[in-house]
Amino acid sequence: MGEMWQNGTALYYVSQVREFSRPILDYMVNHYVGLTILFTYLSIIVKISFPFAVINKSLKPFVVIAMILFHAGIGIGMGLLTFSLIMIVMELLLFTDREYKKLYHFSKISFRKISIIIRRKTRKLGYVSFQHKQILVFYDGWCPVC
Repeated sequence: MGEMWQNGTALYYVSQVREFSRPILDYMVNHYVGLTILFTYLSIIVKISFPFAVINKSLKPFVVIAMILFHAGIGIGMGLLTFSLIMIVMELLLFTDREYKKLYHFSKISFRKISIIIRRKTRKLGYVSFQHKQILVFYDGWCPVC
């Protein structure tokens, strides 16, 4: 928390340090000033609200996703990949075993529903496309390969 974060220029100054700046961060900061200021303020809000929101069971998944996106942005924009991966793993430790089991069952059921919908759609398409077509094969015995 410093003056650069409070006036929205922290990402600009980070993009000027060549050791930590990647072309994508430099391009974003120089061409999308409003978006840069918005990301700066959003990072402050997420970082300040993180300890309080993690206590709330209903907000915890959203806050953890926001922190994962925040650290993925650091990894992509600043090139600090090992730091970002370590922080993402640390944030994923906030979930309990019960929450991971709920996520597993939810993803399993969702995958089944999606695969059933896809199979039904492809069956309908396949049935309609071959329903009224007839294949004729002409064979005259002349082909030396046949």
